[in-house]
Amino acid sequence: MSDLVRIVEAAYDLAAPDDRTWLANVADAARVELGFEDGVVAYSYDMRDDGWITPHDVILAGATPEVAADLLNPGAFPPEDAAAVIRAHSTSGVSLATRISGAAKTPAGRAYFQRVLGARGFADAITLNATDPTRHGALFFAPSRRLPKLPPRVASRYAMICAHLAAGLRLRRALGALADEAILEPNGKVAHATGAATGPTARESLRA
Repeated sequence: MSDLVRIVEAAYDLAAPDDRTWLANVADAARVELGFEDGVVAYSYDMRDDGWITPHDVILAGATPEVAADLLNPGAFPPEDAAAVIRAHSTSGVSLATRISGAAKTPAGRAYFQRVLGARGFADAITLNATDPTRHGALFFAPSRRLPKLPPRVASRYAMICAHLAAGLRLRRALGALADEAILEPNGKVAHATGAATGPTARESLRA
């Protein structure tokens, strides 16, 4: 484990032009700094009111398209397995993929992880999930040919990274909403603002 600061800096990069670029920068930093030798599949998502997950941008940082395709197409899961997948996205944190939910213990779940991991020679994967009560988030899936280990010290560091990622994503969305209600001049001065962008704190944030 090397420079975790690089991942945190990527998490709070408000200069990234869009969420896809932000996600790619974070995924690349995680792959390098956390030593994910077999790559990372990262995707942002929204959680609907009924709890189901809608993935958006999908990033491959050293991972293959086939892994991403199988990861995001679990097939027809029984309702109890689907509920386990939903729960896995509802809380920020780190886990081994096969232990992140009860789905791995059912026949359909075992078949799914065999297709995504075992059939490609992976022992398991580390998942970093960053989400919050806004029902938006990002998940980072790092498969490994060697059985990953998550001792308490490492798990604690990864959990802190997840918290920073969730905060950075939430901040980007908040400032994006403000930007939709303001017009800025090239020098950063707010020329026109409405709604939430009119407050002094919001205007300072936009200028920065």
